[in-house]
Amino acid sequence: MKKRSFAFLMAFALCVGVLISSCSVTPSGDTSGKGVSSTITSSSNVKKGAGSQLIGVSMPSDKNERWVQDATTMQTVLEHEGYIVELAYAGDNSDVQIDQVKAMLDDGCGTIIVASVDSDALSTALQDSDMSNTTMIAYSVLVPDCDTVDYFIGIDSYTNGQIQAKYLVKKLGLKDTKKSFNLELFHQSGNGSALYAFLGAMDVLKPYLDNSTLVIPSGDMTPEDCGVADAEEASKRLSHLLETTYANGKPLDAILCTDDIISVGVSQGLTQSYSGSVFPMISGCNCNPDSISLLMSGRLAITSVEVTGSMAEQAAKMAIQASSGKDVDQSEENPYDVPAYLYKPAKVTLKNYEKQLFDSGLFVKDKDGTISAAPITKEDTASDKKTE
Repeated sequence: MKKRSFAFLMAFALCVGVLISSCSVTPSGDTSGKGVSSTITSSSNVKKGAGSQLIGVSMPSDKNERWVQDATTMQTVLEHEGYIVELAYAGDNSDVQIDQVKAMLDDGCGTIIVASVDSDALSTALQDSDMSNTTMIAYSVLVPDCDTVDYFIGIDSYTNGQIQAKYLVKKLGLKDTKKSFNLELFHQSGNGSALYAFLGAMDVLKPYLDNSTLVIPSGDMTPEDCGVADAEEASKRLSHLLETTYANGKPLDAILCTDDIISVGVSQGLTQSYSGSVFPMISGCNCNPDSISLLMSGRLAITSVEVTGSMAEQAAKMAIQASSGKDVDQSEENPYDVPAYLYKPAKVTLKNYEKQLFDSGLFVKDKDGTISAAPITKEDTASDKKTE
């Protein structure tokens, strides 16, 4: 499969809608955990390291319950199949993660599963590394330069962005209005998956931007211009916009965020500083406990959810397939230039969050009102099942 470099992707970021025009991926509200997959022959992707019993798992942080649960699931499945797991947490530090992944390469890991802290930085750092004996599986966050990645497993982020944008189009009534609405974009920089969410959203919004039904007063319309690393940077950028672009009472109608790490910072900044009469509509992706609380309070209009338990099991299965030289599961419909196993994101709003998040068992509401990811069960880890 031909692989597109990240630089090429960024060149297309200004030409939304062209990049993935040939794909027909439709959004779904399914939270059953079933991927849209079928096994496709991929013998050309089998690395020399196939057969190694050492598998690396690199997670961003052990302070985030989601990453700990996913790593525990992977480790349980892999060890039950007789593999030795080299597990590392990076403390949300990209430099630490890069060193850890390079150490896994040096140790001879035949396969490495990595959820990137900063996918841009990881991709750049691995460019000069010898990857010939290691299969790299990007988990949840797409590493942008596909030359350093053999497989990706995660949410279809392009569809994720489309879901957000279509919701904003509907709620603002853009198809039938003669009014003009002000929109700002907040993109999580250093996140390859967030880039595709940005592209998917802009593909939907482009006609309304072209006819000025939607206006971006700041003029920040590229991933570089509206990129922020985390919630703190998002809050600072928002404060700057409110002090400059929106200083004279200009209304801010909607804000689109390519990840809920960013939407949380945006919402917090608005709560502290926005003086408009109507709270802007905020959209996000990939809900976390903080963004769920914001959604329940009405300060986040829409987000999405991924089913992480089954995704962790599937990642472990793909690692086993790669390490044993077998065909690796992947999806038939795939907007990425790397073989991928994709899950359709589920839309989450105030109307359906109870069903999508809590009734489904993905998250738990504690008695004190706090929200957390559901605890791991024996069934989640599939420790009593052999991988075929």
